[in-house]
Order: sequence, then C-alpha cells, then structure tokens
Amino acid sequence: MKKLLFTILMILPFVGIGQVKTLEELKKIISSDTFERVCIENGYEPYDQFRKEVILYGVDPLPDPNNLGNYKSSANYWLNQTPNENINYGRKWNFNFKEDHIVYFDEIFNNAKKECKYVDISKFGKVTFVTYDCLPNGKLGFAKEGGRSYISFIKYN
Repeated sequence: MKKLLFTILMILPFVGIGQVKTLEELKKIISSDTFERVCIENGYEPYDQFRKEVILYGVDPLPDPNNLGNYKSSANYWLNQTPNENINYGRKWNFNFKEDHIVYFDEIFNNAKKECKYVDISKFGKVTFVTYDCLPNGKLGFAKEGGRSYISFIKYN
C-alpha cells in the first residue's frame, strides 16, 4: 500500500503540469476574456507585458536572466493590430510549446487533422503554418520552427 501511495505521489506532479491540452479548449477562445479564462484554467500565469496591445501568459518558467518571459509554454493575445504593425498581423492569438510540452501540440494537431478541414499554408515571417477550418471567423494554424511549436488563430481576410 505504501508503495502504491508513493508511486501515485511521484506521478501527480508530472500529470498536473498546466497547459492547454485539447482542441476543445482552444475552440472556447472567442475573445480576450475567454483567452484569459482558458489560460488561467490551464495553469498559465500572466507575466510582464512589454507592449500594451498584447496579453501574455506562461507556464513552467525556464531560466531567464533577462526576465523576458521565457516559459516552456506561453500564450499571447493581440488586442489591436494594424496591417503595418508587425509580422503577426492577422494572427489574433497564439500558443507556443517547447521542450517536453510539445507532446500537447502533437495531440492537438493530430485531432485537428482528424476533425477539421484543411484550408491552406500561411506564412508569418519565417514561420510557415498549415491551417485548418476549426473555428468561426478564422482558421487554426500549426507550425514548428526553431525548437518551438505554435498553434495560432488566424483571422480570415
């Protein structure tokens, strides 16, 4: 009995790591309010916002001597955008996974390929996204680049 309890206690910290894990959770995001709700309910914590037009959340901080918000998983929501603002114009929100958190990206991506209709390939800077029609008023984009995996909501033009 003691061995069983010990085993359960050893596994719980790894099972309880917070982050977005399902396509259904992403489908709930329809506003900045629901974005923050999904982040908070999945263990993300807000971090210093270096720009007023972006809401930033992260989970599982990494060593970050410059205090720039380096996390194993992070999420951002752009509040206001203009076409000339930056390479992220057209993306409304984004979840970023790295290191051992990439397993959740893969699970969400595989479910999107099964449940959603392929749309196209979209580029933002150097990152190329494969997109699927899973959400109203936009498409869900998936990309891997530089050791990171991205899931983004991309508005239809």
